[in-house]
Amino acid sequence: MILKGEVQLTEMAEFVRRASRDGRPIDEVEREKLKGSKAKQLSAVIGYLERNRRFMRYDEYLAAGFPIGSGVAEGACRHLVTDRMELTGMRWRVPGAQAMLDLRAVYLNGDWETFQQHRIKQERHRLYPYRSLVRRKRGKAAQREASYALMK
Repeated sequence: MILKGEVQLTEMAEFVRRASRDGRPIDEVEREKLKGSKAKQLSAVIGYLERNRRFMRYDEYLAAGFPIGSGVAEGACRHLVTDRMELTGMRWRVPGAQAMLDLRAVYLNGDWETFQQHRIKQERHRLYPYRSLVRRKRGKAAQREASYALMK
């Protein structure tokens, strides 16, 4: 309970929410009743709410059809990450996990074929950096041979 100095963070948030909804500032008397870390926590919550008040127009956001809360992001995270990365017996290091997540995001976004074409092109260039030069020389040699054949 706030007045007794036994405050949980959720109780502080509820207190701040009620006070800010009423449109009146939080009473200095209420603040003075808290001591130590509880007062510091309350000040942090109040400061956060005051700094971000302009972003807290949830009625307008809901009317515009925007999702409120983290459910959409958490669902996407579960679909992208958890469903693939936390299968039975799997162990990951950061580089391997990041590579897997990158590939999964490409696949789920529908860009798999485009990615594969790009990857093959890059790999071919890495393995055969002079391929285009060889192809041009081979083409010129074939032209020379064709012209010699015509001369005979």
